Amino acid sequence: MDLKNKWLIVLAVIPSTTLYSMDMSVVNVALPYIQGAMDASIEQVTWVVTGYMLSGVILMPLVSFFSSRFGRKNYYISSVFLFTVSSVLCGLSWNLDSIVLFRLLQGVGGGALIPLSQTYLAENFEKKEQGKAMAIFSLAIVLGPAVGPYIGGWIVTNYSWPWVFYVNLPIGLLNLVLIYLIIEDHPLMQRLKGKVDWLGIIFLTVGLGAMQIVLTDGQYKNWFSSSYIVNLTIISVIASILFIATELIIEKPAVNIKVLKDINLSANSFLSMVFSLGIFGSLFLLPMFLQKIMGYSAYDAGIAIMSRGLAMVISMPLAGRLFNKVGPKILVFIGFILSVISSIQIGSMSLNMGFWEVFWPQFTQGLGFGLIIVSLMTSSLITLENKNKIDGAGLFNLIRQVAGSIGIAVLATMIDNNTQMAHSVLVQNISGNTQTMLSLRRAAEIAHSSLFYPPVKKVLALINGMVTQQSTMIAFNLAFIFMAVCFVVSIPVIFLLKGSKSAKNKEESARITLE
Repeated sequence: MDLKNKWLIVLAVIPSTTLYSMDMSVVNVALPYIQGAMDASIEQVTWVVTGYMLSGVILMPLVSFFSSRFGRKNYYISSVFLFTVSSVLCGLSWNLDSIVLFRLLQGVGGGALIPLSQTYLAENFEKKEQGKAMAIFSLAIVLGPAVGPYIGGWIVTNYSWPWVFYVNLPIGLLNLVLIYLIIEDHPLMQRLKGKVDWLGIIFLTVGLGAMQIVLTDGQYKNWFSSSYIVNLTIISVIASILFIATELIIEKPAVNIKVLKDINLSANSFLSMVFSLGIFGSLFLLPMFLQKIMGYSAYDAGIAIMSRGLAMVISMPLAGRLFNKVGPKILVFIGFILSVISSIQIGSMSLNMGFWEVFWPQFTQGLGFGLIIVSLMTSSLITLENKNKIDGAGLFNLIRQVAGSIGIAVLATMIDNNTQMAHSVLVQNISGNTQTMLSLRRAAEIAHSSLFYPPVKKVLALINGMVTQQSTMIAFNLAFIFMAVCFVVSIPVIFLLKGSKSAKNKEESARITLE
């Protein structure tokens, strides 16, 4: 395929990749409006987000199976069509049950888009060109969730919440035309026939479904204090074990988990877990921190966080150009070091910091994240044979997505627990002053002094508010330090990564052996 057609493939896969990534976060801003329209509780309306993530995660490892059954291009077109139609139906929803159902269908369509797009790029670009292609592709994956809240906020402010879904229609239709005209299946690709691995599909669905619900609802249910969460966890573990055992034994598994024996793919998948913790954790923590603790408006918080996106726009094309020259090890190593530095900087913040003290650590983090994601996306499939690339893409993106959910759940729990612990310690440290104020309050109560008691009560409330604010600040600092530690302990795995030169040598060795 000539170079012109190769870059047309990039043009064809970008819209679907951006839509699926953006729809993970764009709806979050509209949830209060959907809650009011559907007369639902907060816990109920979160299923609008959970349903989308749930079905998308389950579909990712099954992309290879459905592609081999129906043809990859046919499956790609069907997925984009289902995603687009479901988006419109979400906007037309008449109650909570209907919108959750349509979001589930939207996830079914969307879950296949990133693995399929990544596979087409890996197959059609030579090793030396993949870095540049993956840089553009990765930009769509990463920036989609980042800009989603701002796009969603603008839409619901100027129009209404259904337009958050309707906006997908023109882009989806354009994407269908591009795929039909540009995308072609590999000429050696064969259709899979015979028995369907229903048992594996059922175990996968139950295992991943139960796990995603645990990660989403765990915090609201006080985790393992709830029998509901405990039972779902047991179901998830048992189903996952049965799934792995089934896929290893059966002759034609629905999910070829044996591709994870490839050390390069496994190393990339592990590092993508740590990266997902960093990027999804930051997207979760920073807006809440800046608005809740620092008193930033939504607009100011967005400007401060936008520095990370700006830095990624700079570093991702750079990583694409350098990948073939220096390989993934150096780029990912530099990216991890920058991520450690920025996480420590953010973890050292205080309530007295200024705007630029937020801006520059985010910029540093963005530079690191850009180098990491492009290198991992490019390197992950580079040592796999063409027939196994789609299996690898499905599992790589599944692990990345699940790791993001786990990271958010862990960090949210850490914030709650550490806030309580820090509050308790700070209260003990000021117990002398607090005791004095309590004595004054008791004296005022005895004297029934209307002039004295209200001011004392206000002072006590002010002290408690300051303690709570400092406690939350400490909890957020610890969360970012935890992220820094995760990056540090993962650095040795970087040296297992393979670049284009290693893959080329492997191919040449295999060809010599055959001859």
